[in-house]
Amino acid sequence: MGITSTIHASGIAEVIMDCPPVNALTVAQWFEVADTVTAMGKNPAVRVVVLRAEGKGFNAGVDIKEMQNSQGFDALIGANKGCYAAFSPQWAKIQPYE
Repeated sequence: MGITSTIHASGIAEVIMDCPPVNALTVAQWFEVADTVTAMGKNPAVRVVVLRAEGKGFNAGVDIKEMQNSQGFDALIGANKGCYAAFSPQWAKIQPYE
């Protein structure tokens, strides 16, 4: 469980979230998604990255229990930074399908 990845021979990479029960990610898991997606983006064998999830839902967002158990806004700010780290570099690389 957690964040895993697979690269298929066809160049399709899968980043899989498996964080039951609803795939709500902790701050650390957001940064793990960021590291994994970034690594896939740098791999010349990867042509496309598919983000998917196991279980009941795709992604419930941040882990609310982690937010409730932390002082101040550190966990909320950390989750936002992790989400930004995961996806902002990728937007710059998006190319139209031809």
